Amino acid sequence: MCDECESVWADPAPAGGGAEFTHYRNAEVTLRELATEVFQIMDLSLFYADMGWLPAVIDGKYAPACGVWDVA
Repeated sequence: MCDECESVWADPAPAGGGAEFTHYRNAEVTLRELATEVFQIMDLSLFYADMGWLPAVIDGKYAPACGVWDVA
């Protein structure tokens, strides 16, 4: 893994329940090519029927918690 990729994904992602609850969602993604067949996720949003579009990645970094993602 390239150094730039490593730094982007250094922080762990919050765990999800899996299956249709976290994986089967409409999504919008913006990619940046770092090398041949190597991409960085620049922006990623997932669509929830009851909440609309929620960002997961913004400018290549995990999006800040926005209410629904808050886990105390």
